[in-house]
Amino acid sequence: QRASLQGEIGEYDPWFSQLQELVRRQKGFIVNSVTRQTYEDARSGNITIRVPQDGFEAMLGALKISFSQIESEQISGDDVTEEFYDLSARLDNQRKAEQRLQEILRAAKNVKEILEVERELTRVRENIERMEGRKRYLQDQVSLSTIEVSWHEPYPIMSGTRGRGFWGTIARGFEQGLRGFADVLSGLIAFLIAGFPVYAFIIAAGWGLVRLYRRARGPKKAVKASATKDNK
Repeated sequence: QRASLQGEIGEYDPWFSQLQELVRRQKGFIVNSVTRQTYEDARSGNITIRVPQDGFEAMLGALKISFSQIESEQISGDDVTEEFYDLSARLDNQRKAEQRLQEILRAAKNVKEILEVERELTRVRENIERMEGRKRYLQDQVSLSTIEVSWHEPYPIMSGTRGRGFWGTIARGFEQGLRGFADVLSGLIAFLIAGFPVYAFIIAAGWGLVRLYRRARGPKKAVKASATKDNK
């Protein structure tokens, strides 16, 4: 069986100590643990736990109790019984083929026959090694369950109102909106700062063109005015 659990915990250090004790009681072990600093001072991370099949339900139940809030939960199971028995039969056939090839090798009379039998024997032994590895993996999957845990500490903003129910949902939505607005604002500021040299060049070039245009228009107006005066 396999389960995934995601949610909010209290303070990480005492929670993780409690988790280690729970795993020890169920005769399991922690495969992987990752901790990272996320929003301001709140930590988050992922933990992979393996426990015997008969301790799966108890471990999952204890984990759920240790969370302040469960955000998602999923349980799945893969039936590998058919593949396991099919693999066992094919592995038995390969071992019988290996024995026959060894008998043929002992009876070989020339170098050509020896080389051909040894080549086939090598191929069969590679198949046996691959199948044995797959069988060990399936045995491990059957005997042990996996629980993937994704956790995070309470976020600082309005952490006291992040409970269940309507107001908890409103608080979380408001907090997410603030974080989204801050991300957009910081991105806009970064964009303006990065593009400042380009904007300055465009403004300077535009101002220069306007001044050139005005200078060019000045003499033309003067000539036109002089011509009008002479005609009079």
